[in-house]
Amino acid sequence: MTYEILIGIDRDNTINFDEEAYFGSKANWKEDLRFCPGALDGLRKLSEQPNIALAVLTSQVGIAKGVLTPERVEEVNHTMDQLLRQEGVNIDSWQYCPFVNRSGAERWEKRDIQGLNYDFVLEDGDARSNLKKPGDGLLRLAAQEFGIDYDSISKFVVGDRSSDALCGYNAGGVGILINNPGVGRGPSSFDKTGKIESMLDKPENEGKLYIVSNLVEAAEIILGSLEKSTKFYR
Repeated sequence: MTYEILIGIDRDNTINFDEEAYFGSKANWKEDLRFCPGALDGLRKLSEQPNIALAVLTSQVGIAKGVLTPERVEEVNHTMDQLLRQEGVNIDSWQYCPFVNRSGAERWEKRDIQGLNYDFVLEDGDARSNLKKPGDGLLRLAAQEFGIDYDSISKFVVGDRSSDALCGYNAGGVGILINNPGVGRGPSSFDKTGKIESMLDKPENEGKLYIVSNLVEAAEIILGSLEKSTKFYR
């Protein structure tokens, strides 16, 4: 398969509801698995394009915090992948980051949070820090999986935090921030839209950053811009 476009999609509160944070940490997490408004339709629009590579890029800092395990995160991803395929959505790659920086772990320690998994606490200068959004390490891993030339392909990253949009921006592509009024954001979704709004005011960022209400609107922006490209074939 020859891909012309690489799209990274955040998971929690972008594809699925995560109102209490650390989705999958509860024993009955499957009962809470619901898709956000517009998520299925938006993903379907993108998935049906054969030259688009779709990758889920999810930060799973709950692993470092000790409330999740890599096995549980992979189980959630697998279950969600199966449900999405039943809805006509094919995700090509699932990537997650389990790490927290030392400063983040120290904040947890001061709050006397027990059970931290120090195998996933990164010291300053650790190259794996780029896997944490707004770094583009997860997007690069997806590109490697597909055998994609990262520097030449068109890149988009979509998610409900400014760090998601900045991931696409920092990758030399486009970042799309979803501020979905139908999604109740949990305590871990602390980022607001102000950072991206201030960047939108700068002329040099035109066409590089967007704020939308759901994945349908994000898909329309992506497909609309790609229709103008000579690389985009339907």
